[in-house]
Amino acid sequence: MVFMLCILLFTSHGLHLVITSPSLDDQIDVNHAGTAVRIEISTPVTTLNADEVAMFSAELYDSVNNLVSGDVVWSCSNGSISPEGTFYPWNSGMITIEASHNGIVGSLNVSVTPGVGQSLEITSLNANVLVPVTLTANLLDARGNAQLSQDAVWTVDGVYVGVGSPSWTPQDVGEYNLRVRLHQMEHVAVMQVTAGSPYEFVFDEGLQVRSGYAIFVTPHLLDINGFAMN
Repeated sequence: MVFMLCILLFTSHGLHLVITSPSLDDQIDVNHAGTAVRIEISTPVTTLNADEVAMFSAELYDSVNNLVSGDVVWSCSNGSISPEGTFYPWNSGMITIEASHNGIVGSLNVSVTPGVGQSLEITSLNANVLVPVTLTANLLDARGNAQLSQDAVWTVDGVYVGVGSPSWTPQDVGEYNLRVRLHQMEHVAVMQVTAGSPYEFVFDEGLQVRSGYAIFVTPHLLDINGFAMN
């Protein structure tokens, strides 16, 4: 009787070991990420103005697209960017943002537009007499980024000539005082008006010289409108 009880206990213990032992099918494979081979940069915007700030982030991936942990070094073609990926723009234009890790580089292009205008600058400073000229002025932001002013009011020698980029025709050569205004901003500049393109030479009439003597002849260069040129 004791012998049979021992057999039963031994058999029960063996069955328990068999049941509780994990099988190969029940084992869970643990995937470990490999070495980073790719960087992807993400940002909420791809266009911002020079007064704004953007926060970039980057993720590292191995050859089978598993996320990999690691430090990223940030750089940009213009402006400044913090070690955490906060970008502060300077000049307007297309700016390249780069993130690097152990020789791997990821990049993203961001368009920066001029910020809020802070001052005006007249850009049309030269013209030809009796030839229409478009008066233009740039609106400058705090960093000097320029965009064409659309609503500025113009005067020439104190006379109103239009809004935005008006056309004006100077009637004579010389200097003209330009003034442009927009809200509380104003800029004054001097425009130089000169003769147009060379058109013909003109000689003084009634030139006479005695035989055997010389005479000094000075031709006059004129534009198509008859204005003298240098």
